[in-house]
Amino acid sequence: MMHKMKKKAQEEIVGFVAIVVIVAVIFVVFLGISARQDVPELKKESKDIRNFLDGSMQYTSDCALNYEPDYSSVAELLKACYAKKKCINGKEACVELNRTMKEITETSWKAWKDSPIKAYKFEAHYSLNNSEKTTNIITISKGECGNIARKADNFIDSYPGIIKYSFQLCY
Repeated sequence: MMHKMKKKAQEEIVGFVAIVVIVAVIFVVFLGISARQDVPELKKESKDIRNFLDGSMQYTSDCALNYEPDYSSVAELLKACYAKKKCINGKEACVELNRTMKEITETSWKAWKDSPIKAYKFEAHYSLNNSEKTTNIITISKGECGNIARKADNFIDSYPGIIKYSFQLCY
């Protein structure tokens, strides 16, 4: 009787070990498959970055293009900068755009060597009907971008073409 119980216990242990081994193999295979799926981090879009972009385009600058107190939004400054316009106070629209975007960006995203955010980059380009040829309007960046980054972009109409703008955060 004791011999039968010992044999039954051994069979249960062998069954248990077999199940653990099977589960472990499945886990390792699953882990290997997920590690191989290398999703480019640059294509990941963050809602935070998208919201930052949308909000920054609505931000009111200190530049009035037509009359005071009709101060221009950043989106209007992008168009004015491309058109080489000046503010009523005599400053170049591009200078005000650069100052305003630096202020917004540096206030919103703290990037330095020991922080989670290592770098950022804001860019805006004009293109005629989304053609390959683009004209740079503004580039603001800080820090060095590593392997992990998130990016969002959008565009505004600027007849006869478009102004495409993007923001990238690096971790």
